[in-house]
Amino acid sequence: MKIGVAAACLIASLVLAHAEDMQFHINNKTTYDIQVRFFSQTRAAWWPGEKSGWDMNVNASNDFKLSCNPGEYVCYGAWTMPNPTLDWGVGISGKNKCSACCYSCGANSTEINLDK
Repeated sequence: MKIGVAAACLIASLVLAHAEDMQFHINNKTTYDIQVRFFSQTRAAWWPGEKSGWDMNVNASNDFKLSCNPGEYVCYGAWTMPNPTLDWGVGISGKNKCSACCYSCGANSTEINLDK
């Protein structure tokens, strides 16, 4: 039992040792309160979580620092609140097509202006 726990801790520490960070700076230039979530395109991972998002008020700017795996492809999605009638990036489900909303883990800070 102790060996299994020790092995699990070792594996977890090796994974964490190889994690990288990336930062998104998002400006909400819309006339709506929105929520933002980030989606891995490489594995089943979401920031802050699969069913949650970060709130952003009208005219707010926030920095989002994510811990991710080297080379992992991460996309942003945003939508209006309380009713998700408009969306940006890959949207609320992470499945929308987008031309410039995904970035490789470890990339420099990315600034995104959301407006409509």
